[in-house]
Amino acid sequence: MKSGVMAAKELSDYLREMSRIQEDCSKAHLKMVKQLNTTAPCGTFSPVLVAFKAATEKFASVHNLWMVKLTDLVKEVARYSDELHRTHKKVKEDEAPTLEAVKAIQETTAMLQKAKEAYKQRCLEVEKLKREGAGTKELEKAEAKFRKAQEEYKALVDRYCVVRDDFEKKMTLAAKHFQQVEAAHLNQMREFVEAYCKVVDDNNNQWGRVSESRPCEPPVYDLLIRFPGPAGIPDRAGRPDDGQPDGDVRNGQVHGTGEARSVRRVCL
Repeated sequence: MKSGVMAAKELSDYLREMSRIQEDCSKAHLKMVKQLNTTAPCGTFSPVLVAFKAATEKFASVHNLWMVKLTDLVKEVARYSDELHRTHKKVKEDEAPTLEAVKAIQETTAMLQKAKEAYKQRCLEVEKLKREGAGTKELEKAEAKFRKAQEEYKALVDRYCVVRDDFEKKMTLAAKHFQQVEAAHLNQMREFVEAYCKVVDDNNNQWGRVSESRPCEPPVYDLLIRFPGPAGIPDRAGRPDDGQPDGDVRNGQVHGTGEARSVRRVCL
C-alpha cells in the first residue's frame, strides 16, 4: 500500500507540471497578442494580422482553460492523497491483531527451532552415554534432561500449530482487506487519469476549432476593398449582394466594374 501514496504524489507532480506548461503557453500567446497590438499598419495585409490576433487570443484562452482544469485536478489528487494517508492509518489500526499474529508465529518458530536443537542434543547425549557404558546415575540424569527437552519440544509443536492456524486465518482476512483497499485505490487513480484524458480531448477539440478559422480565407479582392476605407472606396455594407464579385484579380491587376477600377487606382 505504501506505493499507492507514492503513485498519487507522482501523478500530482505530473499534473502540476503540465498545468505550469499550459500557463506558460497562455502567457506566451498573450505576449504575442500585445506584439500584434503594437504592429505598424500593414496596408492590405492588416485584416490578416487582425485575424491572427483573434486566433492567438483564442489560443491563449484555450491554454488558460486547460491550466485551470489541471489545477483543479491537482487539488483533487492532493485531497485524495490526504484521504489515502488516513485510509492506510485506519487499515494499520484494523490489522493490528494480524501484526500480533505475525510476531507470534515468528517468535514461536524461533522457539520451536531452539527446542528442536535442544531435543536433538539431549538425544545424542543419551546415546553417547549408552555407547560408552556410563554409570546408571549419570545415564538417568541424562535421560531426565532428554525427557524434559522432549516435553518442551512437543509443547512448542502443539503451540506452533495453534499459532499457525490463527496466523493463516488472520492473514487471509488481511490479504482480502488489502486487496479491497488496493482495488479502490486503482479505481480512483484510473478516474483521475480518465479525467485528465477528457481535459486533453476537450482542449484539443477547442484548439482544432480555433485552427479551422484560417486567416488566409478572405479572397485577395476582399482584402483590396477593405484597404482604402471610407475615403477611398464606397462601403459595401448595406448594399445588396448579388453573389457576384465586382471584379477579379489577375496577375496582380484588378479588372471589372468601376469600383474595382477605383481599387486599382487607389492601390497604385
